[in-house]
Amino acid sequence: MTGRTFILACLLCLGLPGWASAQTSTVPATQTTPAAPNQPATPTAPVPDPYTEDEFPAWALDLRRAEIIFFGSLPFTFLLAFEGVEVGRYIAHNYDADYTPFPFRSGNPKEYTLEENLLIIGSAVALSLVVALIDFIIEKAKPRPVSPEAAVASPEREKPDTPESP
Repeated sequence: MTGRTFILACLLCLGLPGWASAQTSTVPATQTTPAAPNQPATPTAPVPDPYTEDEFPAWALDLRRAEIIFFGSLPFTFLLAFEGVEVGRYIAHNYDADYTPFPFRSGNPKEYTLEENLLIIGSAVALSLVVALIDFIIEKAKPRPVSPEAAVASPEREKPDTPESP
């Protein structure tokens, strides 16, 4: 990569996030509240409108929930994967004292191999994905409550109390 290309790439990487996140607003930067006589007006920050229910599509809300569940469960699944690999390597090395699992570890334990480190990280990520997927399935299986507007828009047909004659 030449020097000019490198500088251009750096400028794009540094300038693009600022340009992409620039927002335009029709709300003035500061608003003033009316003050009592003989007192100066105090500036207040603009208050954004609250989100509406239909502002985000359902898939975006589902994706956000899955992301929160995934990253929230990651520390716990990492601990579980770490302990699982510790016990597994202890058993695989015929209960050698140098490979004793974490709470009972000696002062000079054996270091992890690259494969063991990748197994811990991969297992933790896979378990977190499974937790997020299970949450997604449970959330989709739950019946959704009917909103009052939808009930008014499509009322159920009234059935007669008497049976119809053939």
